[in-house]
Amino acid sequence: MICALCALVVLGAARPAAGSPAPAKPPAQSSGPGRVALLPLEVKPPLAPAVVARFRRSVEAGFTLAALSTIAAHEVEAARLETVGSCRTGACLRKLATRLKAAYLFSVSIRRTGKNYRIRCDLFDPAGGIQHQQVATCDICTFSEAIAKARDVALQAGTALGKKHRELHPPPRPRPRPRPRPRPRPRLRPRPRPRLRPRPRPRPRPRPRPVAPYKLRPSLKQAAWMAGVGGLASLAAGVALLVLDGRPTCDRDMPRISCPYRLNTDVAGAVFTGLGGASAVAAAVLFYFAYRRKSGRERPRTSFGVAPTPGGAWAHAKFSF
Repeated sequence: MICALCALVVLGAARPAAGSPAPAKPPAQSSGPGRVALLPLEVKPPLAPAVVARFRRSVEAGFTLAALSTIAAHEVEAARLETVGSCRTGACLRKLATRLKAAYLFSVSIRRTGKNYRIRCDLFDPAGGIQHQQVATCDICTFSEAIAKARDVALQAGTALGKKHRELHPPPRPRPRPRPRPRPRPRLRPRPRPRLRPRPRPRPRPRPRPVAPYKLRPSLKQAAWMAGVGGLASLAAGVALLVLDGRPTCDRDMPRISCPYRLNTDVAGAVFTGLGGASAVAAAVLFYFAYRRKSGRERPRTSFGVAPTPGGAWAHAKFSF
């Protein structure tokens, strides 16, 4: 059965026999291959239905990774039973592809010898433009490894289908859209330009005049007051020291007789009294020069006048110095 199916796949592009329905045109091609249908898997020797279902889901996952859109298994089975049961001829496969509205059909056969698996994936093109067969083996494999190998085979077959489909059916180039003619713009009257007023020139800021540093100039009045106050203080201190000279330094009864020590301030009193007298004299002199009235001298002036008189003129001159 597997050999017969292989022969049918290879000879899929052959013409149908007389009395068979005409091959239906494939659906409009797009950038991708379109919908693909996976026929029931052929497993020899037969395995449990649950294992076969796992193999089928793995193959469909490989097609999904290859960016193919697969038709559900129950739809494929229903369409296959509605046609002629198990399809083996090219005419039957074309009829099945038309029924499912599929662009391509895939058949997968799995042969198991002990723990060795041989997986083959055949592609059927109703239009007869693409032929492809993918074969892989898995030696000393478990069920999980064989299922993973079936997914890899389906992925490689789906990738090859997409590449060949793009080579045979390149996407049409987009037609350039005609550009609409530009509408004539209405003529606009130029607006009158507003007259620009000249900007007022900023006035130059006046430069600050350099301020001379303040110098403290002592005056005669200040010196007179300082000398007078200092002289009075020195006089008061000197007189006080002269008065205290010779007094006892203790508070006993009869201090002049019982106290062994007495104050000796005559020299300091004389010094302070002399300094105070000198300061007082200096202050008096300074006060005299500070508060005396300065008689301002008049500057020499000259005046001259002339006046007419009957029968002559009158002249007057004045000099002051």
